Amino acid sequence: MKLTSAASLTNHNLPLPVVLLVDDDRANLETLTQLLAGESCRIETVTNGPDALARAAELNPDVVLLDVMMPGMDGFRVCERLRATPALAEVPIVLVTALDDRESRLRGIEAGADDFISKPFDGTELRARVRALLRLNRYRQLLETREHLLRAQRLESIGLLAGGIAHDLNNILAPVLISSQLLEQRLADEFDRQLAGNIRVSAERGAGVVRQVLNFARGLDRQPAESQPRQIIREISSFAQDTFPRSIEVRHDLLRDVWRVPLEPTLLYQVLLNLCVNARDAMPDGGTLKFAAVNVVSQGRLGQSGAPLSAGEYVLLSVGDTGTGIPPEILARIWEPLFTTKAPGKGTGLGLATVARIVREHDGHIAVDSVVGKGTTFHIYLPAVRSKADAMLLLPPPPIPGRGELLLFVDDEATIREVARVGLESNGYRVLTAADGIEAILLFGQHRDEIAAVVLDLRMPHRDGRSTLHALRQADARVKVLVTSGEAGARSAFPEFSEGLRFLSKPYDSAQLLCCLHALLHGSNAEEKSTPDLIACAA
Repeated sequence: MKLTSAASLTNHNLPLPVVLLVDDDRANLETLTQLLAGESCRIETVTNGPDALARAAELNPDVVLLDVMMPGMDGFRVCERLRATPALAEVPIVLVTALDDRESRLRGIEAGADDFISKPFDGTELRARVRALLRLNRYRQLLETREHLLRAQRLESIGLLAGGIAHDLNNILAPVLISSQLLEQRLADEFDRQLAGNIRVSAERGAGVVRQVLNFARGLDRQPAESQPRQIIREISSFAQDTFPRSIEVRHDLLRDVWRVPLEPTLLYQVLLNLCVNARDAMPDGGTLKFAAVNVVSQGRLGQSGAPLSAGEYVLLSVGDTGTGIPPEILARIWEPLFTTKAPGKGTGLGLATVARIVREHDGHIAVDSVVGKGTTFHIYLPAVRSKADAMLLLPPPPIPGRGELLLFVDDEATIREVARVGLESNGYRVLTAADGIEAILLFGQHRDEIAAVVLDLRMPHRDGRSTLHALRQADARVKVLVTSGEAGARSAFPEFSEGLRFLSKPYDSAQLLCCLHALLHGSNAEEKSTPDLIACAA
C-alpha cells in the first residue's frame, strides 16, 4: 500500500510541520534524525525532560517522539506535563521505549501517550507512524482554522445585523427620551417627575447599549469621556438588590474619594453589569456578590492576578462572587467572542469579550482569580483621571428656547415627528412636519422664505435624506439643515458639507435637539467655516 508523504501536509499555506525528538542518548537522536531526513518536516532535538518542556512551549510541535528511560525526569513525567499544558494538550506524543510489557504501555496511556514505538527502530514503521500522526494533527489544525473563520464570519454577521437594527431601535428610543423629558418639565408631583426621570435614564442607557454594540461589531472610534465609578457601582448594587434572588447578598466597599476613569458612564455600566450578571449565574444556590473600588498608584509592577501595569495612577474595580468558580480548562477561553458554557438561549458568549475589549481600548487591564467551588473575582485596572471634575459635578447647559422660528421637521416615524413637534413648540419654535423627502421638498418650496432650518432624518422611504438634502440645497444653497440618524458612521458620509449643516445622533432628547438647533441657527459663520467636516452636536 502506498504511504502518503508528509510533503502533502504542507498544502493550505500551513508552515512546515515540526517533529520534536527527546532522548538522552545522542546516538539515538542521530538515528531518528536520519530515518526522518527524507520527510518534509522540521526536526528539533533535546536531550532531557526540562528542555523538552521548554522547547515544546516555544515551538508548539506537530509531533513529539519521547524516550521513556531518561535520568531526572522520565518520559512518562514529561508526557504528563505536556498534557497538563493547555497549549500542548492536543499535540500527538509517541513514546519511544525498549519496554514492551503491558504495565509500561498502560502507564504510558495513562500519562497521555498517543502511540508507542519499540527499540530497536524499524525505519518503515517509524516513518509510517510519524506521517499518520502529522496528517491527523494537520487535519486538526485545519479544523481549528475553519472554526476561527466561522467565528469571524459570525462576528461579521453580528456587525451587519447590529447595523441593520440600530436605526429601528434608535427610532424607538427617540420618542421615549423626548417624551420623558417633556413629562419631567410638565408634571407637578415630585414622585411622578421621578418616574419620568427613571424612564429617561433607562432610555439613555438603552441608547448607549445600541451604540456600544455597534462600536464592538464595527470597531468605531470612541469619544473621550469620564465617569465616576463610585456612583455607577451604587446604581448597579441597587439594581442587583432589587432584581437578583433574595438568596444573593450584595455588598460594596468603596472609598469616599475614588478617582474618575476615562470611560463614558454607559460603557462602565456595561462592563460592571456584565460581570454582575455572570456572578449571579454562578450562584444558583445563593451567595455573596461584592463590589470594590480603590485608588492604586503603580510603580511599574504587576497588579492583582499578575495584571501588567505601567507606572501611573489607576482605579482598581473588583467584582467578586462566592459561586461555583471557573475550571482551569475553561478559564483560558472566557475572553473568546461567542464562547459560552451556558445553555442555548441563556448566553451569547459576547459578555466577557465585550468587557475585555472595552477595558483594553481604554488602556486598562483585566485579570481574574477563580477557585472551583469557592468563587471568582474579576479585577479591572483603569487609568485614573485627576481633575476638577472629581470635586465638582459638571452639569450640561440648560436648553435654549427658540424665538418663533419656523422649522421643517422631516422623519418617517410618526411618533418622533409628534413628540418632537410638541417639544419644539413648547420651547418657542413653530413646526411643519413631513413624513418623507418628497413631502419635505414640497413643503420647503411652499414656505422657503419662512423656514429657518430643516431637521432631516437620513433613512426614509420613497426619497431618503441624502437625496432630499441635495434637492434642498439646489433650491436654496443657504438652507440650514440638522441631519439626524441612528446609523453607525452616518456623520462620515457627508465630508463635503460644512456650512449651515450639523449632525445629531439618534436617539436624542429635547435638550440635545434644542442645543443643536440653537447652534445651527445662531452659531457664528466663522466657527462653521473653520470646520472642514460636518459639525457634530454632542448626543
